[in-house]
Amino acid sequence: MNCIHWLSPGDPNQRTGGYLYNARIGEALRGMGLMVEVVELDSPWPVGGESHAERLDAIPDDATVVADGLLWPGLLGEERAALCQRTRVWVVVHSLMDMEGATQLAMLESMALNEAHGCFATSARTAGLVAERTERDSVPVVEPGTESTSTAEGPGTNALLAVGHVIPRKGYRQLLTALAELKDVEWTLDIVGSLTRDPEHATEIQAVVIACGLAGRVRFLGELGQADLEAAYAGADCLVHAAHFEAYGMVLTEALQRGVPVLSTPAGALDAVDSAGVGMLDPADMVEGLREWLVEPLRLKQARTAALNMRFPTWADQASLLAGLMGFEEHGFSVEWLNMREPYDHGCRSVPLVEQLSRFLGEGPLRIMELGAGLGSGARFVAGHLGSDVEWTLVDRDPRLLREAANRLPCTSVQLDVHDLDALPTEVSAVTLQALLDLVSDEWLVAFADWLSQRKLPLLAALTVDGRVSWEPAHPADADVARAFQFHQTWDRGFGASVGVAAAPRLAELLTERGYRVEMRSADWDIPATAEAMVSAMVDGTQHAAQEAASAAGIDPSVVEAWAQDRRSEAGALRLTVGHQDLLALPPA
Repeated sequence: MNCIHWLSPGDPNQRTGGYLYNARIGEALRGMGLMVEVVELDSPWPVGGESHAERLDAIPDDATVVADGLLWPGLLGEERAALCQRTRVWVVVHSLMDMEGATQLAMLESMALNEAHGCFATSARTAGLVAERTERDSVPVVEPGTESTSTAEGPGTNALLAVGHVIPRKGYRQLLTALAELKDVEWTLDIVGSLTRDPEHATEIQAVVIACGLAGRVRFLGELGQADLEAAYAGADCLVHAAHFEAYGMVLTEALQRGVPVLSTPAGALDAVDSAGVGMLDPADMVEGLREWLVEPLRLKQARTAALNMRFPTWADQASLLAGLMGFEEHGFSVEWLNMREPYDHGCRSVPLVEQLSRFLGEGPLRIMELGAGLGSGARFVAGHLGSDVEWTLVDRDPRLLREAANRLPCTSVQLDVHDLDALPTEVSAVTLQALLDLVSDEWLVAFADWLSQRKLPLLAALTVDGRVSWEPAHPADADVARAFQFHQTWDRGFGASVGVAAAPRLAELLTERGYRVEMRSADWDIPATAEAMVSAMVDGTQHAAQEAASAAGIDPSVVEAWAQDRRSEAGALRLTVGHQDLLALPPA
């Protein structure tokens, strides 16, 4: 199994943005089938200066290493050089040293970053600075992801929340001083963050609260666990963030993902955001920025509505991006999965629909295009049932899958995201696809129906899930798990909100309106209990998706976890049926 050795500057369980990023993206990488081994290195980072040869020498040759940027410059130079010589080292740069106050380390940091095989930043603004200071033409960006969370309506009392340790960079003094000039406005402020990272500064900030007469309005809640933090978000009308500098600011997207609007000084997470759910605080005039949001109740209400409509990449999305960046088989698990599912795909597909397509097309030579081709499984199934000579064009965004597909079926490969319909080849006789429609948006379906009808192309669309799932024996939580899983199927896969299980009938409706003759047939997977590996993969995949979407679907995530544990204990006795629809659409003569 591919393994990433992640060098952590001390305890990886610390609750700061950088440590949380490392932990969550590591967890998502594991969800892709990669192994992530955390190597904890204790030292007075970022200064370092201590030897860690024993721990570093234990990392195998030719391994992939991710070093946190907080510790990388602080490693002994000879130990950095030795590690780079025998492994592939990537440095994750959360923020640059001088931006965090360690200006004396900036030159050493740039030199150390040049020694590594590669580096990536967690924000575009940091990536730009790294590129300026190193020999690299550009630096890739892997921003933090977000998690699916439940949302709650705030109390509507200008309940403000600030999340960040009480340290000078977070700007609490300026925030409290500004709020002190708004005593005529109703508001309260809860501050979530450690008071022990810089105890002297924390004491000064608590004294500011008393000196400004805000003791009845401001609470210091300290560092909270996840459950208590969720409760703090749920009880907030707005997140306020007054940091002097923020390379990214995970708390900002975490708040917006929960439907909590954000009022903030400039931060990397907001650089490309244009939404009424976000307000910018001018450090030079913070009072007026706060007043604008607090004096008009409708302003915060509109901001919350806008925040609820915002979407950010998930941790799984970002882990996939990082895996591809580091040269791992981004779809490594998918290749295994595609190979595993192929017998079930071929075993349930409708042969009569392929035969109808063959009769419609007549004698060859023909050129057929398969969209979202993957390993070319769908094209190979159709090719095996067509009586005419066919030239295949396989379209997929993943070059690795296309290379493997070309080894299995003579074809022309086109690396392209299928959402870019205008870029698709047009000199084709027909279009086929398999297991794709339930991933796309309604807008894409409309555009696709127009694209087909304008060119009068027939379509064979196979294996679109229709929501029918039956586990035998039954389990009391099957319905809850199915509901969470189907909710997950509506998430954005790069096309906008997915149509999910309604995709096949929706496309049938659209093409019928355009004069097509449409026929649909069931094509159900029937996975026997003897196929333990396939059943196990389905349990794992169902759990991952359902647990990710559980809270948003109103399901307790622990119900999904317990369901999966029970299902795994039934290995060898559990069977599964999954409903799919095959669709054939023939244009008018």
